[in-house]
Amino acid sequence: MIKKATNWKDLSLSPALFWDTDPSIIKLDTHAKTIVERVITHGTWTEFKSILGYYGKDRMKEIIINLRYLDNRTLSFCSAYFFVPKSDFRCYTMRQSNPTHWNY
Repeated sequence: MIKKATNWKDLSLSPALFWDTDPSIIKLDTHAKTIVERVITHGTWTEFKSILGYYGKDRMKEIIINLRYLDNRTLSFCSAYFFVPKSDFRCYTMRQSNPTHWNY
């Protein structure tokens, strides 16, 4: 019988991802957006595959598309991995609405 994950430790996520939060209050379903954002921006490939297995590709895609910020490299990866044009991501359209002076 496969044991269903009940907390972030069951998914073998690094405690460093949640450095600013009390780990005992993190719930996988309640805090899905935060968990996905932390793993996609700072996690490893193993952690990414772990949460992908838990949340499923459709739910992860929906969460990532609606994130307010992703760096350029992560945005390109998510666009290619989920087969979604960059222009469909909320972070991309927000970035276009608020241009900066310099793009380092």
